[in-house]
Amino acid sequence: MSFAAGKVMLITGPTNGIALSLVERFTKADEKPKKMVLVSRNPEKLESTKKMVEQAGIEASTYVCDVSSAEQCLRTVETIVKAEPELHILVSNAGQWVDHANKATVTDASGATHEFHFAINFLSMALLVRGLTPLLEKSASPGSPSRIVISGSFFGGMVHNPPTSCCDVDLDDVGKFEARDVNGCPFSPLCFPACLGFYNLHSYSESKLLQHLWAKHYAAEILDPKKVTVLVIDPGAVWGGFEQLRMVNNAPCYSPKGCIWTMFTAGYSYGLSAIRNPTQGSYSLWRATTQPFEGATGKFVASGPILCPCACPLTPIGIQLDFGVGCHSTSKSAAVYEKALAIEATVCDTLGIAPPAVATMKRDEGAASALSMV
Repeated sequence: MSFAAGKVMLITGPTNGIALSLVERFTKADEKPKKMVLVSRNPEKLESTKKMVEQAGIEASTYVCDVSSAEQCLRTVETIVKAEPELHILVSNAGQWVDHANKATVTDASGATHEFHFAINFLSMALLVRGLTPLLEKSASPGSPSRIVISGSFFGGMVHNPPTSCCDVDLDDVGKFEARDVNGCPFSPLCFPACLGFYNLHSYSESKLLQHLWAKHYAAEILDPKKVTVLVIDPGAVWGGFEQLRMVNNAPCYSPKGCIWTMFTAGYSYGLSAIRNPTQGSYSLWRATTQPFEGATGKFVASGPILCPCACPLTPIGIQLDFGVGCHSTSKSAAVYEKALAIEATVCDTLGIAPPAVATMKRDEGAASALSMV
């Protein structure tokens, strides 16, 4: 039986790309969720997605929210908690990679400025997940904990800062206006694309690494695994649509960037490219929301070999990795969590609203097995 069958599921960014494909999978599934809560910044596209869901016999509700805004994330959480009586699955998928030379920034309600990828990929996830955790806890039943699924990326494992510290991140730097772009480290595999015209890949990758570290701490130190579990899922390199088309259009075919996109996408329509389409990319999220994954939490779940043909089954998707490899220490994960918590507290204080009441629930000895591989 599908884990999602008869349950209430919330999805961010369900109006295009991977999340829209995930919604489409559920509308065609034999075992459907009871209700889908849809969160996106585009009200017209939200209504279109809602109509598709309801035509499939699934209840639906919509909430307009630009997740790059901390204020909108917190306000939306307040609204959802008041309006929705239950929530069993939270899919945090909304995110973006901005590929241009100019640094994009976001200013929150307190006046603090954050690097764009930090705000939309990491901070929004932390605010939404923490804010909706009490509802997830309340909706859990004995033997069937609620589940948080975060759309991560294998690029998070490619951050090197400094070069002597593999897969690490400088917490004093990330998330600021001065955050490094792809040229941040001469020894990082992420620096090479900078020479070819791909910008901000390092900042994007840092935001994904922060997701993984935050989730590791949240699963190990905050959540009760009998009530709520969390998985970080890698959908693979996915061709998302208009943004990617824009990036290619901005790169002449004779340029290094244009040549690379041509090489990677030449066999796209035939499943022979390293780039997956949204339907193929959503498969890993589909597995994460429908399969048991019993006893698994705080894990990074691989989507399969990065350079395999897209048409393959994406094995070994079931292999789970403790993303805290090497120098990802427990203290580093805790520091990432505390950084997001401090920003949340400042914004809440500015808005005059109370932060989410998420209790710290230390694991008992028996819960340690929740971190085991399955």
